[in-house]
Amino acid sequence: MENELHKVVIEYLCDPGNQEKRAAAEAWMKGSPERVAQYEAAQAVWDAGATLPPDAFDKSSGWEVLRHELQLPQTGTPVRKIKPRHTWWKVAAVAIPLLALAAYFHNMQHHEEAYTTYRNTGPVNTIDTLQLSDGSQVFLRPGASLRYNMNGPSRDIILLDGEAFFRVAKDEQHPFKLRVAGGLVRVLGTSFNVKKTNAYSDVTVLDGKVSVAHDAAPPVMLTAGQQAVIKDDQVTLQPGNYAYRCGWSNHDLHFNDQPVATVLQTLGDYYHVSLALHDSTLLRKRITIRFNNVPLSEALPVMGEMLDRHASQVSDTQYIFTNK
Repeated sequence: MENELHKVVIEYLCDPGNQEKRAAAEAWMKGSPERVAQYEAAQAVWDAGATLPPDAFDKSSGWEVLRHELQLPQTGTPVRKIKPRHTWWKVAAVAIPLLALAAYFHNMQHHEEAYTTYRNTGPVNTIDTLQLSDGSQVFLRPGASLRYNMNGPSRDIILLDGEAFFRVAKDEQHPFKLRVAGGLVRVLGTSFNVKKTNAYSDVTVLDGKVSVAHDAAPPVMLTAGQQAVIKDDQVTLQPGNYAYRCGWSNHDLHFNDQPVATVLQTLGDYYHVSLALHDSTLLRKRITIRFNNVPLSEALPVMGEMLDRHASQVSDTQYIFTNK
């Protein structure tokens, strides 16, 4: 990955107007919040060295100018001394970005080592809890994984796979930043849920405020109950109240005026079963119902009473609600 980073990122930064190199950089970053973070860090270093007087930049000749200015011999080529008072800023314009990037890549390994990887490897019905050093808590569904670094100027999380709920401790001096494929979530102190799939990612807020942004789109502010979907380089605010999406983290599934189809899908995901309804016309019916830390054996008859239907078991993981 380091060789790819050198080749793709530096080539594009050296020639930002080249559409082919831009496409290569975007393809390299696509779907990987880690690579997006690496690119942004490299670009920040590059931009920091671009505040000197402008001059046409050529990577190869730039190193030659630097070599001549420092009077470094090249095999078979006599050294040409250039007066510093005429060319120091040209050399600096070339040297600073390149040397800064060299330092960045040299220290990247140490930066990567600052991150800790965590994964919920428990059984399919196990919710794992990660207690962070700042007092924040992360609840991970089975198979979910992330990387985190709490020792920098900001608290940085990268969701690699799956779904996780975050209860963030307030710390105005150290913003909480979470990266998920294609998006960046910024908060101070709040509770929110993030789900990553192969097709999209979504962010749902339980309480507080959350900013969801994409590199190519303006940020979207979310408040309690709101959800944003990150897909196809866009962040889209979804209509409706999605607070129920956060209930799995504390085993309290509360549905307020939600379609039956949504309730069945959410219960199925929570209990790891498939729930079907024989009368499909009921799927659009809206209901208000709550399941607070109850097993499947109790949830099924409660749902059946709400629908005036009977839950029949088809297989170990399949149930269907039919007429009584």
